[in-house]
Amino acid sequence: MSYLVVTSCTGRKRFPPEPGLLSLPVTLAHPCLSLPDVARNWVEGLSKAASFPARKLYLGRTLLDALSVGSTLLGARLKIVSAGVGLIDADDHIPSYELTVSGEAGQWLASHDHSVTEWWAALNQARQRSQSPLSDLILSSQFRSILIGLPSRYLEMVAQDLDRVPAENRSNVRIFTSKLGLEVLSPSWHRNVLPYDDRLDALGSPCRGTRTDFAQRAMRHYVEHLDATDCDLAEGANAVLKWLDAIGPAPVLPKRRRLEDPEIIALLRENWHAHKGQSGRLLRFLRDTEMVACEQGRFRDLWLQLSASKQLSLEGV
Repeated sequence: MSYLVVTSCTGRKRFPPEPGLLSLPVTLAHPCLSLPDVARNWVEGLSKAASFPARKLYLGRTLLDALSVGSTLLGARLKIVSAGVGLIDADDHIPSYELTVSGEAGQWLASHDHSVTEWWAALNQARQRSQSPLSDLILSSQFRSILIGLPSRYLEMVAQDLDRVPAENRSNVRIFTSKLGLEVLSPSWHRNVLPYDDRLDALGSPCRGTRTDFAQRAMRHYVEHLDATDCDLAEGANAVLKWLDAIGPAPVLPKRRRLEDPEIIALLRENWHAHKGQSGRLLRFLRDTEMVACEQGRFRDLWLQLSASKQLSLEGV
């Protein structure tokens, strides 16, 4: 029996979306359409665009750590949870797209009383697949161990999908996520979540990084450094806690203020030219100089929105 690794997609992509490719808010602008209709329109629009292997399209440490665990360490099958294309295999060919449940699409869904779990079901159904592809994989009994590394927003999206797995079929599932991710899961899944916390970023940790890639870093640490892939749930949790207790205290994080989207955009606009519109420099300015809390995916959505509104050339950005 083989292993299965499940990770999240990334906002950064090697190839930009084709000009004119529909964005979800555009398809949702028709009030007469139901959510399944919207999902079908979205999938139909994507089918007309050029496609690329998913493992080559997505960029960033999130995917690199998952690929390291899946391909290099375990020889596992790698699946990617995507708000734009559903549950896909890393070798599937998909188009480049712009859609995140933490950005404009997520805001629209919430404003129209649709949940991200409903979107997940509608999207996968529109691709002529099951509404609950993740639970179907878990229940297929073809995997020795299933490692799921997802941040909170993605876990929220697949939570109802996971809940379709009966308790007696969960013993081989290991979930890696943040404290917030734990809170969006049903309590019956909590025992499957490995107890990683901010000490993963302690000074002596071999897996320090950002909050964005916490889940994947924890998963890689569990497999590569603890060699605990085949441990039972209790043994695995104890191995994690023993390592955390030995590594030392979590780093003291700077206190950053929280601003609404319009306030952040105003700051970016005022300092756009000083930082040549470069997203990396503007993000560092926002976090380190202005001490503003802004998750990377949220920042990217705001930066793209401002860039489009200013109609600036992206050359050199």
